Amino acid sequence: MISQTNVEHLFEHRSRMPMPLARVGCLVITLGVFSFLGFVVWLNFFAFNRPPEVQEVAIADFDSDGHLDAFVTISPNGEPYVGADFVLFGDGHGRFTPGEQTLDNFNFNTFAVSSGDLNADGLVDAVVANRVYWNVGNGRLVASYYLRSESRGAFRWQLRLADLDGDADLDLFGAACCGSAIVEPKGQQEILYSYDTVWFNNGDSQFADSGQKLGELGSNAVALGDLNGDGSVDAFVASGQTAPGTQSSWKNPNLVWFNDGKGQFSDSGQRLGEAESTAVALGDFDNDSDLDAVVGNNGRDELWLNDGNGNFSLSRQRFDSGETFAVFVADLNNDDLLDLVIVGKRSSRVWLNEGAATFKAGQRLRHQGDDALALGDVNEDGFVDILVAGLEEYRVWLGQGNGRFAALSPRLPYP
Repeated sequence: MISQTNVEHLFEHRSRMPMPLARVGCLVITLGVFSFLGFVVWLNFFAFNRPPEVQEVAIADFDSDGHLDAFVTISPNGEPYVGADFVLFGDGHGRFTPGEQTLDNFNFNTFAVSSGDLNADGLVDAVVANRVYWNVGNGRLVASYYLRSESRGAFRWQLRLADLDGDADLDLFGAACCGSAIVEPKGQQEILYSYDTVWFNNGDSQFADSGQKLGELGSNAVALGDLNGDGSVDAFVASGQTAPGTQSSWKNPNLVWFNDGKGQFSDSGQRLGEAESTAVALGDFDNDSDLDAVVGNNGRDELWLNDGNGNFSLSRQRFDSGETFAVFVADLNNDDLLDLVIVGKRSSRVWLNEGAATFKAGQRLRHQGDDALALGDVNEDGFVDILVAGLEEYRVWLGQGNGRFAALSPRLPYP
């Protein structure tokens, strides 16, 4: 029971509390509340309630008519904006028509797409973020299951296909971003890491998590290839933002993972680069019969040269400084040297290989900020072209065979 004496005693102690300390405490609480409300407002209006953007385009013959088509992924960013993935069907002359099917993938993970025959039926299937789409014929894709993973902190995936365990079917390597944390009622923090994940194709249309938890940094992209010359497909991972706990960082080193031939990956021990990396592509850029790597950064892009054993060193070559969204590799001028197309926010640059992994800046192609690009011979003249896919329009840049591109037409609306 609270007596009058007890009340007076409580107020007596309260009166002894230093006023500066009390004011500081109130100020800290007030700032904390406003900071939280500000974060909620930012998340609502800038992270979610933004118009959708085209994230990635995969070119393949989805309807088996001998012409290249394009699977276009859209990132839905919240109400009132929504986005649905779709397929553009090519006519072999550089013109595209969207299919009647709308692929409702209202999933914040819709950032990347990879294509390949996943179930050995002769049709090109697709994996969008961490969801499998089966091709049932005539280019019609049916959404199937989501891939299960122990990577609880992953809210964005880039998955790439290759035969990782040597059994002649396509497996998946998933680069996961970006980690998070849960604060429990008692104030304890549970860190959710974004581990990279490997899924094995069991041959009957199912993928199983291999159980590997590779790294704990935020991975933005991965490129697959035999990096150490042992005949197995390895992984070069471009690291970006990671958010868990005290390890929060925008700049994490890129990692190289070696495959033992059975799909089990081990850390090579290399820590490559200090920038926030956003894209990576492999190719033999110095003609020494091993795979080198071009890494796209939020800053100046980098070329990493392979010594043949999977050990990489930074070359002197430097590219443009800015934010890179994708890197494509192809011989653009028919000189048997691998060239580059490096994609930025509103423009892309052609880089022509002059030999010995020395690149010269070439043509710059302008496009919109919500576009995504893909390379392929869409008019079937033997030269590599560039498809620029937007939300409502597209444009094709036809390769001339000399490292330059000519617009087939102005931006065309989807019919």
